[in-house]
Amino acid sequence: MARAKDFVMTNRKIKAQAALEMGTVSRISPHDRLMEDAMQIGHEIANGPGVSIRPSKSLMKAGMRDTFATYLLRESTRQAVVFGTEDFVEGVRAFREKRRETGLRGLTLTSSGRADAGGATSAP
Repeated sequence: MARAKDFVMTNRKIKAQAALEMGTVSRISPHDRLMEDAMQIGHEIANGPGVSIRPSKSLMKAGMRDTFATYLLRESTRQAVVFGTEDFVEGVRAFREKRRETGLRGLTLTSSGRADAGGATSAP
């Protein structure tokens, strides 16, 4: 974070490879492949397990501002919700069977407050 603040506040320019080596960016693409690579990454994220991606993104942001105790509470609450979904069950099953997940639909909550993946019955 300190490096990112330094670049923003000083308006100092750095080369893409240097930013990659510093960890300021996670990947670089040649100009002629930029849109293709960006779309590929977008598809990977969109087709991934939204039921765990959304809370993970939220937790990463919370980790920058919350106390450790508050963060642990947030994480345990989100795990309890995610662990009750069909997406989670399918993800574990696919991992054990060494295959890609199928049918991931994302998290919804039923009227009873139970986690449910896209209208499917929640796992026990």
